[in-house]
Amino acid sequence: MLAYCRILEEHPNTGTTIVHWIKKFPFFCSDREYIIDQRIWEAGKRYYCVTKGVPYPGLNKHDKPRRVELYFSSWVIRAVESRRGDGQLSACEVTLVHYEDMGIPKDVAKLGVRHGMWGAVKKLHSGMRAYQNARKLDTSLSRCALI
Repeated sequence: MLAYCRILEEHPNTGTTIVHWIKKFPFFCSDREYIIDQRIWEAGKRYYCVTKGVPYPGLNKHDKPRRVELYFSSWVIRAVESRRGDGQLSACEVTLVHYEDMGIPKDVAKLGVRHGMWGAVKKLHSGMRAYQNARKLDTSLSRCALI
């Protein structure tokens, strides 16, 4: 769904990044634009990410794509024991809290989630496999992976 992504500002000392996104939406909705500030950090044996929509004076607001201003998303990842029960922490648990006001009527959003979410989830598997294959070919870590 991500049609465009550009890093606007990066602060490696704090782990924060301001990013400009444009997400592709179905034909009956206009695409959505996001300007988000995200911070990723490690504490203990957990990884955290907090993301929120922020104003950015350098980017003017246009009619299309429609800018999403109310946006908040956070997640926590922690290692957990796999189903094998061998005591190894070889699986992970992800907790996600997400809210955004996309300016779509509630019933239309429900319909979109009901009919489109499973397709998106199925694509995650092939995307993850493609990522794993790419990682096998290139041993350098991405900036996000280094954080």
